[in-house]
Amino acid sequence: MNAFYQLVLQRPLTGFADQLFLPELYREQRRLDPLLLTRGHLPIRHFVCPQTYDESKGEWLDCWFEAQAGWRLVRVVVSLVHGSMLEFTHRDALLSELFALGERLDEARLGDIRWQLGLELEFA
Repeated sequence: MNAFYQLVLQRPLTGFADQLFLPELYREQRRLDPLLLTRGHLPIRHFVCPQTYDESKGEWLDCWFEAQAGWRLVRVVVSLVHGSMLEFTHRDALLSELFALGERLDEARLGDIRWQLGLELEFA
């Protein structure tokens, strides 16, 4: 099984690819969340939303977050990766994902576009 987070935006961003997959962020979430909580920040798992359909209401049940909150999360996680005594096996790949995520969330922040993380599971 292969699992990863995917950035989900309310509207597409001009100049960016439609999809951003974050497998390293998913892999490291269990180690990062306790560090985030001890520093008074929301854990990564807080931003993961199920996208399910409520047939009785006839609408998608989902949640959205301000891009500013995501941008702050990215900044804190980057500082944790740089300053942590933990060793990250795929540190460069994780930082690359975080910079790509931060770039998109910064653009979303300027355009007042909300976001969330979707969890994708692939069975091989």
